[in-house]
Amino acid sequence: MINSIQTKISAYTPKTGTRNYGAGNLADENYISGKRKKDFGAELQRCNEDVSSVFEKMKTTSKVRVHTSGVKLADSLLMEVKGNLQRMENADFIIQEEQELKGQWSVRDKKTGEIFVIDPRQTSLQEYEGRNYLVSEDSLGVMGIYAAKDTLISSLKEFMNTDKLSVAPISETLEVTINQETGIRVFREKGKNDHYWMLVEDDEQLEKLQKLADVYRESYPTLVQTDEAAFVLAKWEVAGNVARTDHGYMIIAMQQIEFCDENNPDGGWLISYSDEEGILYDKLLKDLQENRQKNMENYDFWKEWLGNSCEVKVLPE
Repeated sequence: MINSIQTKISAYTPKTGTRNYGAGNLADENYISGKRKKDFGAELQRCNEDVSSVFEKMKTTSKVRVHTSGVKLADSLLMEVKGNLQRMENADFIIQEEQELKGQWSVRDKKTGEIFVIDPRQTSLQEYEGRNYLVSEDSLGVMGIYAAKDTLISSLKEFMNTDKLSVAPISETLEVTINQETGIRVFREKGKNDHYWMLVEDDEQLEKLQKLADVYRESYPTLVQTDEAAFVLAKWEVAGNVARTDHGYMIIAMQQIEFCDENNPDGGWLISYSDEEGILYDKLLKDLQENRQKNMENYDFWKEWLGNSCEVKVLPE
């Protein structure tokens, strides 16, 4: 039985409340809200959810992560601490050590309400093209990435009793793409395209993301009937998993491709393919970007592209 992603999108209902951000947390896709708000912080909080969650859930196998540090001890935040740690609160942040979490640090942005937790033994300050990020890594890969603006860095210095924090180049395990339409940066683990982080870092990017969501709402009124669904699709386009076509849009997920037809919303097609290692998925994402205007709506093209690894399902059954 193949489940349609479009059906999942149509069923989205937003949740409210404070979201806790722990290293490596996957987002609950139902948390996404598409309502326009004057409070940029609340919007930014929901935008920085890990947008790969729905694709992660579609895997047929699960792997247990054994967390051991992947950050060189000399580069970790823990090694930069001077003296005893005390709860720190200023106009921008509250930072404190969580003893019940074995020495991890909780960081709360007072302006946005965002809260995330980092392990200082596995987290370092890294830089990419003039912007700084807190990157948490273990021996199996990256667990979390958080934008580190000047106010956060200065707050960390105050908490850590130090005047300087070392900054390393972005991890070699990461590759960064910048969405041309919104300017949003997407961080992916090399060889693990299903592991990625989309960071909305300012209100200009958020406004452009909302405009992209409006395009989905206006261009596909039959398929996209809620602001929530439009916002999900906009985020997935930025991440590279959705592409608009003349008559609808394509969705690429782990082990699944789906075409959603605006002219025939009960039709369209869906292809399921075998790819436990993610090799085909990686190639699909690249090919989707290179062939945005040709053959995209033709399932015969994709069936031939995938070869013997796929099963085709024309909707409805």
